[in-house]
Amino acid sequence: MIRQAVGRSADPESYLSDQQPRQIQFPNHRSAAEHAAFVTAEVAKGVQSGVMAEWRSEWGPPTVVNGLRVVSGKKLRLCMNPMYVNQFMDVPALKYESVKDMPGYLRRGSFMFTTDDKSGYWNLQLHPSMYPYAAFEWQGRVLYWPVLAFGFAPACWTYSLLKQELFRPLRECGVDLSYLKDDCLAAAESRPAAQYLCRAVVRLLTALGFTLSLDKCQLRPAQPVRFLGFVVDTEAEAFEVPPDKVETLAAQWATRLLSSPARGFS
Repeated sequence: MIRQAVGRSADPESYLSDQQPRQIQFPNHRSAAEHAAFVTAEVAKGVQSGVMAEWRSEWGPPTVVNGLRVVSGKKLRLCMNPMYVNQFMDVPALKYESVKDMPGYLRRGSFMFTTDDKSGYWNLQLHPSMYPYAAFEWQGRVLYWPVLAFGFAPACWTYSLLKQELFRPLRECGVDLSYLKDDCLAAAESRPAAQYLCRAVVRLLTALGFTLSLDKCQLRPAQPVRFLGFVVDTEAEAFEVPPDKVETLAAQWATRLLSSPARGFS
């Protein structure tokens, strides 16, 4: 990666042995060129919404110009690739929550609701000292992320720690909830209590500047809700794999079996 940016004669170890990153510009991944119209549109939207900004000439050149890449999936996603910068970052240990923690507080018949933060990382502003390491180039323009960009090694830790402190007072008041990054599930013993709690949590999040993806939230308390890839059913006291995931997995296995060469018995 380093040789690709500065030439094959460069010694990559010399770029990794310093205390701080050296000045370097990485090329964009070929996927960015393959989806150039998408990248241009995403950059325009990013600048308009304030999650991207033009690099200011009075600052001098950025230390690291990171490469862009487009990740394909259910939809295209524009990502920055700060692999070089990540080599100089510490990622403290943090125990992340999961569905296995939920039987400790869920009761039979509890009513639950879920929230999902929209573009969660973008809710966190970067310190200006990080700007020189959060730059990228597109079509001759140098821009940077003034917010926490997806790709930085401590991003998940930082966001999770923020949510941990946000939910701490609720838990100290006896609220039952679980969260993982931008997803949250909370529960109460009755529907009215869950409705009241849901309103309080939504108001708290929005007051603190978070935006919710309403199409991914389940704000009407129910006994089966979808959370972290499972259906959590307090009436049946079960965690279930959603039917659509089972169908997708079955289709993938069928495709793999059909594409594999037939083997006879030896």
